[in-house]
Amino acid sequence: MLLLAGRRTGFDPICSNFNVRYKALAPVAGEPMVMHVLRNFENCDYVSEIIVLAQEPQILQTELADILDCSKVRFCESDGSIAKTILTSIDKYQLNLPVMVTTADNSLLRSEHINDFFFKALNTSSDLAVGMVDKNNLVTQHPESRRTWIQFQDIAVTGCNLFLVKGANANKVIEFWNEFETSPKKLLKLAWSLGPVFFLRYLSKQITLAESFDVISKLLGAKVNPIILENPDIAIDADKLTDIRQIESILRQERLAKENKENIKETIAPVVIFDLDRTITTIGTYTPFLVYYALTHNPFRLMYTPIIILLFIAYIFKLLNRKQLKTNMFNFLLGQPKKQEMDIACNDYFDHLLNKRINLEALFVIQNWRMKGAKLVLATASYDWMANIFARRLNFDQVVATKSIEKNGCILPGIDGENCYGAEKFKMVTKALGSLTYIRDSGKEIWFYTDHHSDIPLLEVCTHPVAVNPTRNLEAWVKKSSSAIKLLW
Repeated sequence: MLLLAGRRTGFDPICSNFNVRYKALAPVAGEPMVMHVLRNFENCDYVSEIIVLAQEPQILQTELADILDCSKVRFCESDGSIAKTILTSIDKYQLNLPVMVTTADNSLLRSEHINDFFFKALNTSSDLAVGMVDKNNLVTQHPESRRTWIQFQDIAVTGCNLFLVKGANANKVIEFWNEFETSPKKLLKLAWSLGPVFFLRYLSKQITLAESFDVISKLLGAKVNPIILENPDIAIDADKLTDIRQIESILRQERLAKENKENIKETIAPVVIFDLDRTITTIGTYTPFLVYYALTHNPFRLMYTPIIILLFIAYIFKLLNRKQLKTNMFNFLLGQPKKQEMDIACNDYFDHLLNKRINLEALFVIQNWRMKGAKLVLATASYDWMANIFARRLNFDQVVATKSIEKNGCILPGIDGENCYGAEKFKMVTKALGSLTYIRDSGKEIWFYTDHHSDIPLLEVCTHPVAVNPTRNLEAWVKKSSSAIKLLW
């Protein structure tokens, strides 16, 4: 296999920050990042040799001499660009196909990932297999991730710097990629090179992942296959300083999870409940989503904006209750949308919020509880069609939300039952989880994170009530409570 560990041209912030000549030598969790990759490839029986390629291989060899104990590793000189290095190295070092290729900054690449990719790729009739990760999978596991997404009609993916060169025709693909490798707009240039029809279909997201690779294969006369990998960690490479912090956080959480696994039993695992709006997010989600959906699906519905304003005024003066307000807003801005369209829109909306309107500290707390084996519950006044998407993306175990009305594959205006708010939320959480008083008295911890005073009935029965950026009334309650915790995030 080929392990690309060369130095990029120009300024490298990671090299500068850690004062190393090669990024591959920058420390990740206490050791050079390249060691994480080498150690896992060393454990693969079908990898007979690991060739580490760099402009000055002797520097890497010298720096790693004291900690590298692997007879499979050979340090060799790279040859220009990544594509050119791959092409020349296979011939120069007389490597037998198939040859796996990855990069030194792939610090979360583990043996199980390598096996998953290798055997999936081996079972395809391709000259070149390309490892990829589904966007939904990655942001569900790691919502804080920032990647470059390639959006197709059926899926959004990101690359993970993992390739398997299987056939002699693979060189046609690698030579083709060499033309775009250094361009900052390489994806658009590549799409344009495949013809104006492909370019327009790609821009308008009217072509699937499989169709796109078929077009590339036919054009180049070489079969190229995408391999979607199950574990999304492999897509998080150490490209920036923030990536290194994220990788170290993931490794630390894995270590803690292993330590906690033996200590936490299901019978005593805490129940941790989160509100959504202004607790996990920094804003209310319902009204912005209605506007977002109207803008992207039917902008003409925005002409009802004056009526929406009147509805808010009527609510302020208590001429409408929350249930009536939500129903009427839905009716005017959404109508009767298809459930499938709403799911897609909610996923896109989550991505939009993730960039600017999610409390990163909340994500960290959720992840911490998940690592400790807690039962995570999302309890929100949001409709279930939105809450379920958020819960799935954030890996919650259970959802308590306002129930929508669905008929013939469409979501209708209105609420099935009551709005999940205030005293009704307390009832709905109790119905879903059982008596909270009994759970608490049986020795289980119950944590509840919320920003709003309407949740005081729930907070009062929790062992650990947590007020997050509390309203004035909730802050007043916190001051009177002996057990409440106040957080500002």
